[in-house]
Amino acid sequence: MYHGTDARIVAMKKEERLEHLNKCNLAIDYLWTFYEPLAKNELVEKEYKGQIIIVHKQKIEEYKNLLNEKGYENMYANLYEKLNMLYCRNEGAGLYQYGYLYFSTSKQTAKNYARRSYAGGELGLIAYRMIEAADIIQFENYNPSKEVYKAIEDIMSFAQEGKEQPIVITVNDVGIKNLLNEDGQEVKWDLVFDILESDFIEGNFNFRYNKELELDLSEAEYL
Repeated sequence: MYHGTDARIVAMKKEERLEHLNKCNLAIDYLWTFYEPLAKNELVEKEYKGQIIIVHKQKIEEYKNLLNEKGYENMYANLYEKLNMLYCRNEGAGLYQYGYLYFSTSKQTAKNYARRSYAGGELGLIAYRMIEAADIIQFENYNPSKEVYKAIEDIMSFAQEGKEQPIVITVNDVGIKNLLNEDGQEVKWDLVFDILESDFIEGNFNFRYNKELELDLSEAEYL
């Protein structure tokens, strides 16, 4: 099994990791009060091949050009993705619960997650995208408390370019009884083993680890 992350996260004590997650949630909860109205779907008319059709649209789309021009080319797409992930989390979707330890049978998948961990894991990246976009949008009545402002500062400092240390750690003998599907449901192991043993399908499975586990940095492969 492979786990992709940032070496700085592994080096933290458990209490420090929890503190960082709390800071991310604090920033996200505050910023969501501004983003939520923009992320809701509304029905609008659109001309398509000479006909008027009804399509779903989010008000956040109004900021697409602004974000891509004043930020960078994919800023809007990155923000849009994270707002949808956050919406799914808030609706209780199992795939979007953060703060757990995840493993993959694919080393490449682990590498991809490692390179996305520079803000402190997936929750940190959600907070980071919201913060960087808010700096350009300049919301009215944006006035975070000292606690929220400090959380925002710490998140941006952690994610500062040049500090990232993406790593992949290989872990053996995790014990299948300690693994759940990514969404927290029970694993259908018969299906998993059939696919892993197949010559026709590439077995790429991601699992949530259901116990506490301290990872060893000495086993890390730096990317």
